[in-house]
Amino acid sequence: MTLSLNAWKGLSMATFTLISVIGATIAVLLKEKAKQVYISCGVIFSSGVLLAGGFVHLLPDADAQFSEVGAEFPWAFCVSGSTIVGLACIEIILDRVIEDYITKSNNTYATVATDDTLDGQIENGEAMDLAPLVPIEHDHDHGHDHRHVHSADPNNPFSAILLTIALSIHSIIEGLGIGASGDISAIQSAFIAVVAHKGFTAFALAEGLVSSGYWKNHSRRKYFYISIGTFIMMNLIGIATGWGVSSSGEENTLTAVLISITAGSFIYVSVVEILPQETKNIKSARLPIIPIFISFIAGFSLMSMLALYA
Repeated sequence: MTLSLNAWKGLSMATFTLISVIGATIAVLLKEKAKQVYISCGVIFSSGVLLAGGFVHLLPDADAQFSEVGAEFPWAFCVSGSTIVGLACIEIILDRVIEDYITKSNNTYATVATDDTLDGQIENGEAMDLAPLVPIEHDHDHGHDHRHVHSADPNNPFSAILLTIALSIHSIIEGLGIGASGDISAIQSAFIAVVAHKGFTAFALAEGLVSSGYWKNHSRRKYFYISIGTFIMMNLIGIATGWGVSSSGEENTLTAVLISITAGSFIYVSVVEILPQETKNIKSARLPIIPIFISFIAGFSLMSMLALYA
């Protein structure tokens, strides 16, 4: 039985929701992390799938749609590249907000701690030795493992909120591309690419929220549900919005733009988000590289081969 285009979009909404819930649930249930090599192989596999989904499937589809409306300029590649630039700018801004918040929190804590210590010494009549109290070390060594915006600092719950925002932006972009698809082969390719990494993304979000105390602390658990719910809803809203655009009768140019944006998002997530972070994990944990290579090549190759049958 062959599913219609609308059936694929409805299936996407249900499947992405289910996979997101499963990924978040696994993060909550795991008291200890699974072996890092298995997680890294899965994440790297999804990176290869996203890369092929962007370059081999979505970009050619978008370029063909632009050609149908008589566009001679390579708008598909331009829009896709602009998406990567825009996401990078958003990433830098969010990263700076997190860094400034952490610095401010640390300075406030250091000031309060110093004042409390001085008050205690004065009350006890102790001689004040300021030397141990003044230095507050801040590591500015650029060789350290810099936290990516797509990870949460367990000591700073605010970073988990920004993590939700960042992942929700990607989520709505993915949804827009799938909802706007007017071709079954295109939506099948996008569907597989999103399915391959949606669970890992939900796992990363939930793990960051758990690490920041949004699950263990019952008074804050509602924010955990709100964050996961927002992440899921943004994807559904994106699909519904794209679906509405494709049903409006003005689908050619708008659909091509949305698919180009989705392609750029796929490429950005794979190359900028996943690969650098996993490379650090592989290096720091001394993980075996052969299974990771196989996973990456398999993800890209299998997704690329689907184009032969699309």
